[in-house]
Amino acid sequence: MDGVVRTKPYRLRAEVDADLNTVRAALHSGHLDVATRLCRGVLLPQSESPTLRAEWDELLVALRHAMLNRGEIGPLWSFGEAEYGRDDLEVFERLVELLPGSDPRHTLAAAH
Repeated sequence: MDGVVRTKPYRLRAEVDADLNTVRAALHSGHLDVATRLCRGVLLPQSESPTLRAEWDELLVALRHAMLNRGEIGPLWSFGEAEYGRDDLEVFERLVELLPGSDPRHTLAAAH
C-alpha cells in the first residue's frame, strides 16, 4: 500500500473499482439487464455526502430513462421490483403497455 495515498492534495494513486462504475459501463454499452441487476441501491446509504447523492441521482435518472425508452420487459420489470423503482408509476404504466394481457405480471403492473 506504500505510495497509494498521496497528500497535498489528497489523492489515490491506484485504480479504484466500484459497483457504480460497473453499472454505468453496462448502461453505456446498452446492457440494461446487467445494469439493472448490478444496481443495488443508494451509494453508501449512511453517507450524507452531496457528491455521492448526486452520483446516485445521475445514475438512476440515466438508467430509468434508458429503461423507459428501450422498453425491454425484463430489465424494466427488474427496475420496478427494485427498492428505487417500486413507486415509479411511469415504469408500471410502461409495463402495462408492453406486457401481453396473458402475462401474470400485466395484472400486477396494472395494480400499481
